[in-house]
Amino acid sequence: MGFLISLVLTPYIASLMRKAGIVGRDIHKPDRPEVPEMGGLSLLISLPLSLVAVLNGSLAKALLVFLAFGVIGVLDDITNLKQSHKVVLSLLVSLGVLALPLDTNVNLLLFSIELGVFYYLFS
Repeated sequence: MGFLISLVLTPYIASLMRKAGIVGRDIHKPDRPEVPEMGGLSLLISLPLSLVAVLNGSLAKALLVFLAFGVIGVLDDITNLKQSHKVVLSLLVSLGVLALPLDTNVNLLLFSIELGVFYYLFS
């Protein structure tokens, strides 16, 4: 479902970005053509839409992180954030996630392991 939404949205968003002048140069091609930026918006829209039906607590937290970093990416594309600002915003998102209640179980095929504080070392 997410793939189909993204497949439909990507050309539309690319066209909108081109019309809005939000483009960059593809420096890896000899003629350096202009390419639309912010194509990741199609993922920021399609992934949450495709996961709405199966959303649970853990998935909601992961989706929140995905969306928060996506917003940082959009802000960067629009305002050309300084590298230090991107780092600070990323740290704020990470600290916010740490403040959320977290299940420290790791579920394997046949059993589950409770890692406790060691979960943070492995994640």
